[in-house]
Amino acid sequence: VDIAEVIGSNPLPPTITLCLGTTQALDSYLVSLRNKGLSESYISKLSEYLGKFCDWLVNTLQTLNTKCAEAFLSKSAHLKPNSRARYVTYLKGFLNYMDIPFEVKVKVPRTLPDYIEGSEIDQMVDWLKSKQSHKKSIGRDLTLLETAKRTGMRRSELGDLKVKDVALDKNRLYVRGGKGDKDRVIPIHAALKGSLAELKTGDARVFGLKPRSLGNKFRD
Repeated sequence: VDIAEVIGSNPLPPTITLCLGTTQALDSYLVSLRNKGLSESYISKLSEYLGKFCDWLVNTLQTLNTKCAEAFLSKSAHLKPNSRARYVTYLKGFLNYMDIPFEVKVKVPRTLPDYIEGSEIDQMVDWLKSKQSHKKSIGRDLTLLETAKRTGMRRSELGDLKVKDVALDKNRLYVRGGKGDKDRVIPIHAALKGSLAELKTGDARVFGLKPRSLGNKFRD
């Protein structure tokens, strides 16, 4: 919507002007992050959260300040500490860019990741083989599980794995833009090579699933 057409020559109220300025500042902040070389995946997630923050400011006719940022952060109080800590990082970076102090901290407990026993993986394999629906996807899902087991790839990396990055002739998987936006090479285990070969079709993604869908499949 063109605001100028809506209001004609009447000036915008000061609060709305400040809110719109915050949205423009966010655009400038994102440009600065790209200039620093931050990964697009990180910028995309940050942009999504801060975009909702700016929309909330506009809808509630509030200006950008520490108290408003804390109020918006409180909407995530039901989430896990890791998620809240990530949102604090997003808000702090943006507010500091605007010369607004934001010293909120979230205590994140240091816990070891869950360890999946071999017997649990065997149960997942048995469950996949016994599926009564979507039988055409059983082979793909078994290969997905085996790839995760044999390579230790992250969910996002498995979802983003492209056919062109599976070099069967060299026994290598190429991970592009992994954690920290870094690339790396993983050897293909002999037990994995045959099943991966069957999935090397024209699809850009080896498993045909986006990271979010892939995570839901593992949870199921």
